[in-house]
Amino acid sequence: MTFISLRRNTPQPEAEGGAEDVASQEADETAPGSDAGEHDRKEKKEEGQERKRPPGFVVGFCLGARGWYAWLADRIGPGPALGGHVLAGFAVAYYDNWVPSAILTALALAALTFMPEESVDRVISRLDPHRRPARTPPATTATSAPHPPSDSTHDTPEPAPADPLVTTLQTLIGNAPGVHLKTLTAHLTQVAEKQGVPAPTKTAVEAALTARRIRLRPSVRDASGGVNRGVHREDLEAHLATPSPPLPEASPTPL
Repeated sequence: MTFISLRRNTPQPEAEGGAEDVASQEADETAPGSDAGEHDRKEKKEEGQERKRPPGFVVGFCLGARGWYAWLADRIGPGPALGGHVLAGFAVAYYDNWVPSAILTALALAALTFMPEESVDRVISRLDPHRRPARTPPATTATSAPHPPSDSTHDTPEPAPADPLVTTLQTLIGNAPGVHLKTLTAHLTQVAEKQGVPAPTKTAVEAALTARRIRLRPSVRDASGGVNRGVHREDLEAHLATPSPPLPEASPTPL
């Protein structure tokens, strides 16, 4: 008697060992010590060196000639540029004097002008092995100490105190040519009386003017038109333009 099984045949799962073997094989190929990984890295390194290696003189000269022709064609057009080179080749082949040498020299100089700089450096380095490209030192950022906040009171010098006697002279002279000594003495006497202090004498006023190096002229015209001994405007302006000596000790009067 034959028995038929009604259970569904389920596919057996594949062994996980196959996937693990593939992964381990790939890891072995790329491992640092494996031969395949070393070979791939060497090939990539050689390809990178070939790409980075600058072209030699012959290749650089050809690139320069192509650059010269492209530059000329861009200036005058492809047709005239090609025609000019054809005529140059015909002249080189036809003439047997200095013309071929001049044409070839001119074309060579034009190609060298457009030659890549990498090729030129490579040729120079081969001619002079001891020559090395100049290296610029790395830019060092100098760290300076932070500056303390500047105090405006120390940076800007304080204005010198105004001399009361000079201020009085400026007021009395005004737009006049000068002021008389007696007028100055009378004004200072009025100021002293208002302040309740002894009035200065004419001699004290003269001494104060001499101490400040303000000249006294024998003849000075004042605002009223009179002429007498006094201080002229020009002498007062000269005093203001030059550094004045230190002021005397403070006193209740302008002297």
